[in-house]
Parts: sequence; structure tokens; C-alpha cells
Amino acid sequence: MTWLLYVLAALVVLDAFRLRGRAAALTVLPPSDEPIDPAHRFLTGPGVTLDEATRRAASAHARREGLTVLDVWPADLSPEFSLGLLSLLDVPKFRRMRLARGFTAGQAMLVDVDVLERAQLPVPGPAPDDPAAHTEDPVAFLNRAVTLKRFACTGFDFAVAPGLRAAPEDPDKRLALARAAMGGMTGALFAARVAWLVLIFGGAVWHPQAAGALLGVWMTRPVLVLAGTALQSGRLFVYSALRPLFEVYGLVRTALGRWRPPDPHGGVDPVTAARPIYAELMRDGLEPFFQPRRDDCPICGARALKLHFEVGDLFQFKPGRFRLERCGDCGHIFQNPQLSVRGLGFYYRDFYDGLDAEALESLLGAGPQVYEARAKMVQGHGEPSTWLDVGGGSGHLCCVSRDTWPKTRFDGLDLSAGIEEAARRGWVDRAIRGLFPETAPSLAGQYDVVSMSHYLEHTLDPKAEVAAAALALRPGGLFLVEVPDPACFWGRALGRYWLPWFQPQHLHLLSVENLERLLRAHGFEPLVWHRGETHHPLDLFLATSLFLNRVLPKPDRPWLPPAGLSRRLGHKLGWTFGMGLLLVMLILDALLAPVMRRPGGANTFRVLARRGA
Repeated sequence: MTWLLYVLAALVVLDAFRLRGRAAALTVLPPSDEPIDPAHRFLTGPGVTLDEATRRAASAHARREGLTVLDVWPADLSPEFSLGLLSLLDVPKFRRMRLARGFTAGQAMLVDVDVLERAQLPVPGPAPDDPAAHTEDPVAFLNRAVTLKRFACTGFDFAVAPGLRAAPEDPDKRLALARAAMGGMTGALFAARVAWLVLIFGGAVWHPQAAGALLGVWMTRPVLVLAGTALQSGRLFVYSALRPLFEVYGLVRTALGRWRPPDPHGGVDPVTAARPIYAELMRDGLEPFFQPRRDDCPICGARALKLHFEVGDLFQFKPGRFRLERCGDCGHIFQNPQLSVRGLGFYYRDFYDGLDAEALESLLGAGPQVYEARAKMVQGHGEPSTWLDVGGGSGHLCCVSRDTWPKTRFDGLDLSAGIEEAARRGWVDRAIRGLFPETAPSLAGQYDVVSMSHYLEHTLDPKAEVAAAALALRPGGLFLVEVPDPACFWGRALGRYWLPWFQPQHLHLLSVENLERLLRAHGFEPLVWHRGETHHPLDLFLATSLFLNRVLPKPDRPWLPPAGLSRRLGHKLGWTFGMGLLLVMLILDALLAPVMRRPGGANTFRVLARRGA
């Protein structure tokens, strides 16, 4: 126990210097006599008054740095809030982090009119007293920052305004703001803060000297981080000296917060509103959601089909059972009977849009390194002037790939409305909405690169998709495909809880051998295969998440009966304590990653192929 306390004390000191580097990177707005840019608008949060000098300074800085969104921080933010912001935001890198989640100090933001219009947000007038520029709802202000980052992308940054005074914080709104910022992690983080205090003060029982050292560095941490930086509140040293009292008060006051933000749905519960829609969709039963079962393999035509396994929907718990079958000749694994177009619409509904859209957006934006690796795979094989990302969703790959290929025009194709928003964000240059095999004739010979990242496994007919790629590419063009690897060790060990089986959405699980067969049959020559390097070390973490999701499903689902209080409470408490188990699984995945990156262990593979002349 003693050594643990000393190690934690050292980590607190190291973390303090890490955060101090972030605080030191904050720009302090110099005064300016330049007039405010006519394209700039200012949004203010609860209790904030933005003086003319700060407006001019912010506008001049934004114009000079090419910013379209500037979050303005007062220098006298409370030490507690400053530490929280710096813990969440990697200030020196934030502007370059294309997929980072937007955030705000909740005081004031400068926003370019063009960004507001593309984000379809209200555009206030230039007058400082325009009511449309101000909100007393901190959650709405935070949500606006989240949206604006997506539309400003590399034009969003932070700066400290010496003349701006922080508005008084309303403790009653802390809990609602924490939930908006942290989502499902709020309970676990709250529990972690309580556990930290118990560890510090309880540690004195085992070793007072070590516990005292940990308490001392923890209390000194705010001074180590903030003293001498642009964020130095007048009560910094008082806060540090009395930090245990402030911390306990903050936890209690947060837990007691009863304020709730205005209902964005105007009093209409979206789950309740969706119930009659789902009742109508299921009026004829589940049979229309499936095509007739086939008795031959869609890849090789053999009739030696065997059941791989059968499972329900472990993600949204929509009704239905789904069979994966394996071909005894070529080994292809596919859903049989397969979803129909109507079935795809039913099972995709409220997953990529609607009720679960925001959760998916956060997930897709969590790993830009994956998108960077895909973009860099093309290096050394050509200089693309045009790139089509098929199944592009909201354009994440295209957005990140611009750093690698700044001169390339990126188009995105998808069946969902997300691709049209990607165009408004500026993440894709052109949005094409539709089915690729049907759209490909109008795109013939237009592209140097066609990419399909975790798309081919969702399609009704992989052969038709590969043929469409050959049609859309110019002679010598490059075809980039990334799919789950059904030969993965964890696919066998974890069974139906291996996430890439992903029923009912994954219709075809192509092996390396079968994908190469398809590519060559349509005139492609594989150039590079990535297997171990494409492994995502999350198998145990995601399998545990699926298990918890099965045991503790979301209580509010319009296709399920309304949940009672006990089920709602069980969901919250179960997931709060389940976070600890998930953390253990995440560590195990990281430790096992070097082994899993060997042949047969990786959960994903990627291939770059060239179309023949």
C-alpha cells in the first residue's frame, strides 16, 4: 500500500506539469483598435457581459490566425474549472485535431457567420445586445460548441481575454453540465473522485507519511498547474490550501443539483414519439425484413453450407434472430437468410441517425489514427486528384485524409443523410446519396482512388460493389478496402460476443482469400496487404461491453416495452460499476496487442489494389 501512495504522488506531480504545458500554450489576446470583422458574431453564456475591447481583440486575433470559431476564456476562471478544462482539452493540439469533440469554457465564443449558417444554427445580428446571441442555458452553450467544432474543424481554437470577467457559477447546474460533457461516464467519474478522497484519507491508516505526501502534492497541484499562467484566479492559493473542503463541497453540491436544461424536443419524448412508428414498421411481422434463404454460397456457389451460429440483436435489442452460415468449400461466412432492403432500413433506423446518432458520432471521432493509416497506405502508389469514399457516413475518413492529401478532391457516397451533412461541414467536397452499384455508371472513370472502410461487410452483394468500384475508377486507379477478419482468434474464442460479427448489420464476412478472389475476378491486382498493423486492440473491451449491454440494456427503446424504475436504476448502477471491469479489459487488450498482431490474431485487414489498364 505504501509504495502505491508514493507512486500516485509522483504521477500527480507529472500530470501537473503536463497540464501546465497546456495552460502555457493558451494565447492571451492582445488589445486591438481594429474594427470588428462584419462576418464575426459573438455568443455569450449565462451571466456573461462581453465588452467592446474584448470583442475587438478576439476579432483581430481570429482574422489574423484564420479562425472561424474562437472560444474566449476569462483569466479569472475558478481554479477547479480551469483544471477541469485543461484535463479535457489538449490545448496545443486541439486546432489540428480534426475529429476532436468541441468544448467551451461556457463564457463567450466568436463564430463566423458562414459556420453558423452551414451548421444551421441561429445567426445573431452584429449588435452586442441581440437576444439571439445570449443564452442562460450552459448545456445549450456546450452543445453549440460541440456542433461548431464539426463545422469549423481546424478553424476552432481557444484564447484568454484579460479584460473578460468570469460569470458566477451556478452550483445547481453542475450536474446537468457534467452529464452533457461526459455522458454515460458521469457516474463512473463521480465515483472515481469519491474513491480518490477515500484513498487519500484512508491511506493514513496504513502509512500516514505516504498518505501525507500524496495529500500534499494533490493540494499543491492547482498551484503547480496554474501559477504564473494566463489562468491565475485570485483565489488560487486559497483553493489549494483548502482543497479537500472545496472538493467535498463540490461533490455534494453537484450530486444535489436539480436544475435541468429546457427540453430540446419541446416536451415530446422522442422514444414515446417513435413507438407508433415502430409498431407500424412491425405490423406485418418480421418476415418482410428477410430475403428467402439461399442454399448456395454467394462467393463460390457451393452448396455445402453449415450453421456458424445464431444470435439476436446484441446492440439495440430489436426483435429477430440472425443466422450466420459458413461455406464448407471456400469458408465464406454470411447471413442467411439475409436482410432485405426493408429489413436494412428497419435495423439501421436510429443506429446511424436519430436516437443513437450522437453516440455513434463520438465513437467514430475517437480514433483519427485509423483514418490516417488508411490515407497513408496510398502513399508511394500514386498522387490522387480525386477520391471517392463509399459508405462514407459523415465523412470522417475524407476529413482526416486532407492532412495527407491536401490537393485531393474528396467525394463521399452513402445511403444516409449523414453524407449531406458531411458536405455542409466541408468534410467532403461532394455528397452522393444512393446505392453504389446503381450510382456507379454515372461516376464511370472519374476517380483515382475508391475506398471502402468497413462497408463491404454491410452490403447485399459484395461482387456488385467491387464491380462498381472497377467502373468508377480510372485505368490504373487504386481500390482501398478494409474489413473485419473472420479468421481472427478472438472471433472463435469470444463467439457471438466478438463485436465484428455485428448482427444483424454485417451480411458478409470476407476472408483474405475470398476478397482476393473477388478483386482478381474484377480486374484488380492486390499491391499491399495490411493485417497485423490494422489490429484494433479492443476485442475484450468490446465483448465485455456487449455482455453488459445484454445484461443491462438501455431502458428507453421504442421497440421494447416501457421500462420501470428498477430497470432504469439497475442500468445506471450496473454500468457505473461495470466501468471498472471495462478498464481492466482495455488494459488486457493493450497488453495482448503485440501477440494479436501476429498472423491469425488481428481482427481487421486492409488491402490496396490497382485496377488494370
